[in-house]
Amino acid sequence: DFLIVGEFPSSEELVQGHPFASNPNFMSAGKILRKELERCGVSTNDFRLMNLWEHEPNKDERCFKFGYDMVLDEAKGKKAILLVGSDVVNTFTEYKVSDVGGLQVYSNILSAPIIYASPNPALALHRSIGEVRFAIEKFVQRLEQENLL
Repeated sequence: DFLIVGEFPSSEELVQGHPFASNPNFMSAGKILRKELERCGVSTNDFRLMNLWEHEPNKDERCFKFGYDMVLDEAKGKKAILLVGSDVVNTFTEYKVSDVGGLQVYSNILSAPIIYASPNPALALHRSIGEVRFAIEKFVQRLEQENLL
């Protein structure tokens, strides 16, 4: 029922073969996302996880279109979607994540009734956890209000 869409896989994700993979030996965006969801009482097991890009972004429009079409297909029928990262938020909403992080957003491309925007969890590795934590908390609170969790 729920989808989280990230930007592109890290080297660890490519090795493990799934989005938001985490390595116990270092802090990663996937580890931060998992910890913040767990802090809110949910697990990534409750969500379908995917990336907009299947590999590091490049200039080949076919690569982007492949990932974009996969997200559109996977998003069909979802009750809630969390868009994670500036490229993903901008692609599906035309907003800047810095303007809408932690807010419910409208998308004329995705049809889920609840769509939230979040900064990339890797932001916490370079700045603070606050923006990421706020976005994830607001998303989970909304799911709880709607009795979806």
